[in-house]
Amino acid sequence: SGKLEADFLGLTDSIGGTAGTVSDLRLRQAYVAIKTGRTEILAGQTFYPITADIPETLNDYYLGHSGALWSRAPQLRATVQTPAGFKFIAAVVRPTAKLTDAEGTHSARPSLQGKLEKTIGKARFSLAGAAGVWKSTSTQKEADVSVTVAGFNVPCSIFTLYGEAWTGRNLTDFLGGLGNTGYAEKGVRSSGGYAALKIKPSADLWFTAAYGVDDPKNSRLAAKARSRNATALMNGVVRLSGLVETGLEISELRTEYKGLPDRSAMNYQLSVKLAF
Repeated sequence: SGKLEADFLGLTDSIGGTAGTVSDLRLRQAYVAIKTGRTEILAGQTFYPITADIPETLNDYYLGHSGALWSRAPQLRATVQTPAGFKFIAAVVRPTAKLTDAEGTHSARPSLQGKLEKTIGKARFSLAGAAGVWKSTSTQKEADVSVTVAGFNVPCSIFTLYGEAWTGRNLTDFLGGLGNTGYAEKGVRSSGGYAALKIKPSADLWFTAAYGVDDPKNSRLAAKARSRNATALMNGVVRLSGLVETGLEISELRTEYKGLPDRSAMNYQLSVKLAF
């Protein structure tokens, strides 16, 4: 099997990495997979193996830098499922998600990711981890990257409770740590996670409430750096027909800074989706 998926949220980047003024075609997923029995081998770009569940938000960032660790990158991975309900995933991953950001690939070392998942009835529980090395293209200093992630997904009737908790260091590539990376002894440790509740009273109507936090350790941050993000949101989606969905989301975003006043904002987002 295979998948090729794109959107128009890409940005033209200069050599220095500055965002351009036009939206370009962006490659989201592009991979092939071979499955035989309980084993699958996948090669190409898709979501990280450590990703538990993507929060059901209307915003494309899916609580990135606010509690949910995820991104998409080229990888080679193997998945094995057992009759006892266990799933093992191991992957070698290109360690940077942006072409103009060479911090990951400059180290010439791939990132390693793995996950153990257990299914109990309809519920899923997982424990995942990743390790890698980034290297500055200017100072040549190296930054060790590591993270441990625990995830859960528990459905019950019309309700589904899911989320994750994590801790690690130098998590820029996973949309964690608020973009703070520290080299050598100044590695930035961060902890966070999110919890979400989905209510689906019918096949054509569902609601989601979620709360996420991303909290780097302040002592390793530079002055005026972002020191904590928290997001609370609620949304509702209704399917108007077999092809059309519309939804409304309300979210509050609060950011703390080291040595600066906190800031907050309300976001209201409407979406209309045509599936074909």
